[in-house]
Amino acid sequence: MLIDDDPNQTELTTYNLKRTNRSFDIVNASTPKEALKILREQRIDCVVSDLILPGMSGIQLCKEIKSFLNIPFILYSGRESEDITEDLFSACIDDYVRKEPDLIHYNVLTNKIRAAVSKQSNKIR
Repeated sequence: MLIDDDPNQTELTTYNLKRTNRSFDIVNASTPKEALKILREQRIDCVVSDLILPGMSGIQLCKEIKSFLNIPFILYSGRESEDITEDLFSACIDDYVRKEPDLIHYNVLTNKIRAAVSKQSNKIR
């Protein structure tokens, strides 16, 4: 699942994630409320969320999701990780990828998603 309130960013990220890994099925949500509803209704393997969202931050959303679902959560933001490191650890965020203008960062995001999903599936076994 990709959560971002910017439709252009959502379209660009979805396109590039599918380009780097054709097996990804991506469900999009533009608000935390929409994301929580989907997560209660569908099986999702990983959440990738922007930091700045309407109604609550990506960090707050992570805490809410982790209260009822054990799922990998990757924060995907334009902010520097040093600015939010303490909040990342307290929210049990699994990983962080910074949005970059260079397209290569989509490969990094793809690899982090695959690693988080693989690690989660190994925990379940």
